Amino acid sequence: MISRHAIIECLVKEEICKADEIKGASFAEVEELEAATGKDLPAQYREFLLGLGNGAGDFFQGRDIFLPSLTGLKEEAINLLKENKEKAELNENQFVFSMHQGYEFTYFDLMEGDDPPVYQYVEGKGPPVLTWHLLSAFLRDSIAQYARPELRRFHDHRSRQ
Repeated sequence: MISRHAIIECLVKEEICKADEIKGASFAEVEELEAATGKDLPAQYREFLLGLGNGAGDFFQGRDIFLPSLTGLKEEAINLLKENKEKAELNENQFVFSMHQGYEFTYFDLMEGDDPPVYQYVEGKGPPVLTWHLLSAFLRDSIAQYARPELRRFHDHRSRQ
């Protein structure tokens, strides 16, 4: 598991975003999400939300992953599966925590522990598949991908336009 402080430290150290661009969710916001879900959220996901649940500069730009964009993601994911005639279904324990531009989503099962595996669906590539064995691995991979020098230059160039 990665603490919210370690996530933030890594984002700043890798120059993915500045400390003042990182906005964590409040405990009340996390509790509201749990109430809406009807279940406790995994500890690793709570750490992510408390650390940067309301945004982190350009990190995850183009992806619905922060509050309040989480509302309705599961319904959008279910509709995407239906539109693509996938036989896969999302059950009541599966929590969609991210969607990218309406064609890809990631989710975990609320009953699979404090650092659950992450499943991903990409339109046109068949049913959802286990992609990361841990949510913390998804976070590490996301940070590493965003920290690649060629991506950093792209984002630096774009921010100057």
